[in-house]
Amino acid sequence: LPAGNYSVCFASYSVIGGAAPAGYLDACSGGSPPNSPQTVALGAKQDLTGVDGVLPWASGITGRLTDQTSHGISNAIVDYYKGGILQGDAYTGSDGTYKIAPLQPGVYTVCFNVSYPTVWSGCYDDVPNPGTATPVTTLAGQLTTGINGVVVPDVTPPTVSLVEPSALFSRQRVIRPVVSAADSQSGVSNYDVRYRYADWNGQKFSAYIY
Repeated sequence: LPAGNYSVCFASYSVIGGAAPAGYLDACSGGSPPNSPQTVALGAKQDLTGVDGVLPWASGITGRLTDQTSHGISNAIVDYYKGGILQGDAYTGSDGTYKIAPLQPGVYTVCFNVSYPTVWSGCYDDVPNPGTATPVTTLAGQLTTGINGVVVPDVTPPTVSLVEPSALFSRQRVIRPVVSAADSQSGVSNYDVRYRYADWNGQKFSAYIY
């Protein structure tokens, strides 16, 4: 190396071994965090020693996603949030277990998204959405366990109402319906509209038309 000022930092993502159950966080020499590393001066013809680093212990979260009969749900997406901001995701294994690590120690919320065999989303502690999810506190050097989820199929149909036209009868030949629907769990992704008609003095309606 040419003489000059240097910063030496250590990446933790490829660490093998060690004693931290949740892995390690990045660090720089002198115990400095990665965003403000210590600077060392290297002189000409100098071998500088003692530029050591210590990787901090990270935290982590583990749990299992199952159905109501305790069978594991595989390949589900596990999202984790901090301060209401999505930090990343993981996937459940064949038995429904997952592990999120390494993490900075802090307070997180954990939510699940399932697309097969049923479409479902929910958060830890049986909470339906991230905004009200139960917080999970993680500590350095520890795996916070038991952050589980249970997939409960949405068997309640959405409620639907016709917003417009508001009157029962109309003298206009063109009717522009406005439909509103709500669902407590999975939400409403799309609408199918059908209608039928009869003459003003008719006795029978037509078949439904989509």
